[in-house]
Amino acid sequence: MPRALQYRIAIPMNLPVRNPAKALNDAELSELDSLLEQANSDGAMVLEEFDGFCTALACSPVPAATADVLHEIIGLDASQAVAAASERLLALIERHRLSIVAALHGGDDLAPVFESADDGSSPANLWAVGFLRGIDAQSDQWADIDENQALADLLAPFEALAAERDFETGEVAEPLPAPRHKLVDDMIDAAFAYYEWFEPARRRHAAPQTVRHDQPVPGRNAACPCGSGRKFKQCCGAGR
Repeated sequence: MPRALQYRIAIPMNLPVRNPAKALNDAELSELDSLLEQANSDGAMVLEEFDGFCTALACSPVPAATADVLHEIIGLDASQAVAAASERLLALIERHRLSIVAALHGGDDLAPVFESADDGSSPANLWAVGFLRGIDAQSDQWADIDENQALADLLAPFEALAAERDFETGEVAEPLPAPRHKLVDDMIDAAFAYYEWFEPARRRHAAPQTVRHDQPVPGRNAACPCGSGRKFKQCCGAGR
């Protein structure tokens, strides 16, 4: 599928990047798209799909590290994806991901990257596909949506937009059940709803874990319980 060079996003260019979560400008978005294609011209995500994918990862109850999903983004197995990804590509991926998290956390600053059609409209099909791929990449973490009807219903606009086009032929495969603009708006609202719903789970995941000891920790000058014959401070207790 040809890659569009125009996107529904407008951010000032050539500003110094002091914030690692600062949104990419137009030139950086185009560079990111080009680097993805260079990494794997046949299977890497296009920019709109990647943006939807990153949004799903940001909404997840347990956010994945880029290294864990790089093969999904580039469309190669794990070792090949690492070899194909340049440092610049990884840096742009990470900053774009952080900017999406910041926008979702802000509550109203999300600016989805939609490819523009010839008439200037934004079909948003690939964004929906990317979001659903993000859910599939962490299907275990998203299992709750199958047990909660309200969460499951939020998937409707994503599924409708993802199924509309046959991406091989470009033909309409499934007519949309509602006006496109409404489905797109509902889809973005749903992304915020997922982010807010899973926020407590993300907080629990990020919280420091309490370390429990079944037995008292020996004194630093006591014999190490591992049986080495050395003092605890010189053996298993080193660095404590």
